[in-house]
Amino acid sequence: MAPKTKLSVPSSAALPHSHSLPSSNASVIKALTKLSRPSLLSLAIEWIRSADQTSCAPFLAAGNADEEDESMYPAAQSLDELREIYEEYQSRKGGKKEIMDRIVEGDWRHGITLYQLAMADMRNLLDHPTAQRWSALKLAHIKATPLQDNSDSRNTATNVSQAVCLPRFHAPTFLRNLQREIAPIVKAHYYLTRADDLPLTLLRIQVYDSPYSTQRTLQERGTNASSSSAETSKTIWVAFPDGTPAVYVSLATVVGQGAAQGAVGEGRSLRKVVLDALPKAFSKPHERYTLQTTSLSARSLPALLSLRGPGRSNAAAGGWSIFADGTVEANPLDFALPKAGTVLPLGHLEDDKENRVNLRAHNDSNKRKQGMMYGLEEVDEAIDKRRKLVAAGRFGTSAFEGDGKGMDRLDIRINDPFTAPSNDVARPANDVDPPDEDEVAMTRRRKSKQAHNAITDDFDSDGEHSGSSEGWRPNIQLTFHGSHVFAGFRKLVEEGVVDGEKMPGWMTGEAGDNIPDPDHYLSKWFLDAPLHEIRRANVKEFYRWAFLNSGTLNSADEAELDEYVNGLEKTMGHKICSGRGSAKCLRLTLDEVKPRHRPLVWYLTVFAVDNYTHVSMLYHKFEYHRTRITPYPTIFPFRPQTLLTPHRSPVRTLSYWHRPHKSTTKLPILFLHGIGIGLMPYVPVLGALNGGPRSDDGEVGIIAVEVLPVSFRMTHGLLGKAVMCHQLQVILLRHGFEKFVLVSHSYGSVITTHLLKDLEMRHQIASVVMVDPVTILLHLPDVAYNFTRRRPRHANEWQLWYFASTDIGVAHTLARCFFWAENILWKEDLGDRKCSVFLSGRDLIVNTEQVGQYLTGQHSSGEDDLDWKADPDGWIGEDGLKVVWCGDLDHAQIFDSKIWMPRLVDEVLDHSEQK
Repeated sequence: MAPKTKLSVPSSAALPHSHSLPSSNASVIKALTKLSRPSLLSLAIEWIRSADQTSCAPFLAAGNADEEDESMYPAAQSLDELREIYEEYQSRKGGKKEIMDRIVEGDWRHGITLYQLAMADMRNLLDHPTAQRWSALKLAHIKATPLQDNSDSRNTATNVSQAVCLPRFHAPTFLRNLQREIAPIVKAHYYLTRADDLPLTLLRIQVYDSPYSTQRTLQERGTNASSSSAETSKTIWVAFPDGTPAVYVSLATVVGQGAAQGAVGEGRSLRKVVLDALPKAFSKPHERYTLQTTSLSARSLPALLSLRGPGRSNAAAGGWSIFADGTVEANPLDFALPKAGTVLPLGHLEDDKENRVNLRAHNDSNKRKQGMMYGLEEVDEAIDKRRKLVAAGRFGTSAFEGDGKGMDRLDIRINDPFTAPSNDVARPANDVDPPDEDEVAMTRRRKSKQAHNAITDDFDSDGEHSGSSEGWRPNIQLTFHGSHVFAGFRKLVEEGVVDGEKMPGWMTGEAGDNIPDPDHYLSKWFLDAPLHEIRRANVKEFYRWAFLNSGTLNSADEAELDEYVNGLEKTMGHKICSGRGSAKCLRLTLDEVKPRHRPLVWYLTVFAVDNYTHVSMLYHKFEYHRTRITPYPTIFPFRPQTLLTPHRSPVRTLSYWHRPHKSTTKLPILFLHGIGIGLMPYVPVLGALNGGPRSDDGEVGIIAVEVLPVSFRMTHGLLGKAVMCHQLQVILLRHGFEKFVLVSHSYGSVITTHLLKDLEMRHQIASVVMVDPVTILLHLPDVAYNFTRRRPRHANEWQLWYFASTDIGVAHTLARCFFWAENILWKEDLGDRKCSVFLSGRDLIVNTEQVGQYLTGQHSSGEDDLDWKADPDGWIGEDGLKVVWCGDLDHAQIFDSKIWMPRLVDEVLDHSEQK
């Protein structure tokens, strides 16, 4: 009789606790090996005492009488006998190996259940609190608006409530909701428990490479022939602190013994799946939540609890910690000095007279010399006591080595201005120093600057303050590593290496957030003018242009402008002087346009490149669609292809290249180029989009629009926003592009912004790929200043200034058709569609560092698991936004890179496969 065939049916159920793994499984051996001998014994006794013996049952002689006991460890008759055996092991010394052998070869020889394996991993986590790196995420409540669908849980600026609102956490309901969200994607085992010594709940999610939830699948070979699905499992940890709108997630997934090289990428995908499911598991009808990223990560759960936990220490770091932990019961706003004889909590000094030793007149080195000279050891003792007192005042009861709250990494950015010394300081008549060689060389350099050429004079006339009295402003990034960074700072203060009275607040942990620099922001919009020359009238003039798009005084606007200036003063933290200073602001659409002359040879070069581009596009099977013949003489250099092509554009002004869409599984592409010499730099990318095996089902349709006003030609002005969107819509409908992928570069992101905000067009955009976008954070001065006002010093800056910034068409477009309020793009404008952004690390136009931090919500840290720039495959957010950091490239160099250009092509094709 043939044996019965066992049939496994895919299921959406979670893996139960009772499923077991063979005792010889690599995952079991690895989990138990990590534990110490006392932890193994405690774990075994916990298994024996467990009320759920179906998930922890050992091998007993009473229940297996028919089975021959060939093991070197005889089976116990009962649970009580087995517990006594392990308690005896606890009472005597021995090695860990004998305990391991007894567990896997004796008492649990039939296998270790998933429940037991989870308990072993949990004990290892509690025994080694720094084994995982955790990141803190903020749990935010989404407020539904009348016009918003309640099912939309997207995190936008208009629907996310900033008020603290904690969801009700009912463990069985939460696990059931979480399993419902994850089950269609992966099969997982869930283990939820409370930490004994910490105010949080821990969740362990173990994922297995199998579509089935049966016992058999854990022991069979998975997709990798050399390992089972259990050996290629992945683990992610989630911690829920009590009474806190935060969630801690382990950054790196733990991969099983037999994992392949691609498991790291799979682990990151798993983490994204879990992060997407967590807020949905918390949510219920009319009460939905989302997770927001923060810049806080640590290897210690107590450290995260002290900064994003239920206690009072969240907003009381450094010296304020004495009020948070109850060391001092007084009100922190009470500035009354303690009475004589009061025992001070900081240092507990016994004599007030001794506390007031005046050691500020000399530095520590002089005092040590004085002590050695006169044999006064009490001087050194007073110095040490003074340092400890200062350290206690600055750090309070925090930053002690071994307190379990260590931050192993701290990233700080410093860009405070260094005020230049005044040249008007009087010197005594007899105070004359002979000039040294450096002063002579400096004098020569000053004299040489008096000879300016015509190009340099153009910048001087723009009002740039090259000799600003504000002084030098550095851009310094500091990174500190160690087991406990703040404890190290405290030690440096106590040892006298750092002056504790003068050190900044960020060294004590008091400054926990990195805020923008409004002084630098304002100075840059005023062409690097010193702040004392930027007065209230100057700022109102700037706001009159920025918000009202006007350069004319109007008394009706004064109240509104005063409100703007008052808001700026609150942000800056100080008052702006009244009156008007000598500073001149950058008003892009009102300032004088200053293009430069182009010789005929230049336009002949443009003519040759244009024809070369035409031939190349024809070679790649593109069809040129011309405008009407009438405007032919108004475009210079002339374009003979307008007279030769049989295809005509359905709109009056826009010409474009088109390749028919034949694919049945992919979406067509709309491509928008940037400022430059037209489509010539993009020909390799456009040709490569159909050059691989991925186009077997038919070619992907592409429309590449020509924007001639920014293509180094003398032609008509740029189309307005509404006209541009309408004409593009007509072109797309002409070729049947109902849904499409929008790809843009540089200035093309301006048109991208208009399309995303257009009520009719935005529904046709399935996904977006932007390369070197200039419209994100456009309110910052970098793009406008770098493109139009910066004095070029390096070769790439001269190239940008001469060939782009001062071209007649480009200069007119930026000076008269570029309105930042219309062109700025926020994350919320991207909607819930898929979006990828490529940023060049050495971009000479865009501050890509700030753009990347804004998009990811993180600051650069250098850690592979945290830093949004570190992942070569790109950072992927919870909302599907992807940021790819091309660290070695300048603006537009991605199209010439043999490494990054294929990556861009693959990314566009991935977006195209959404259909």
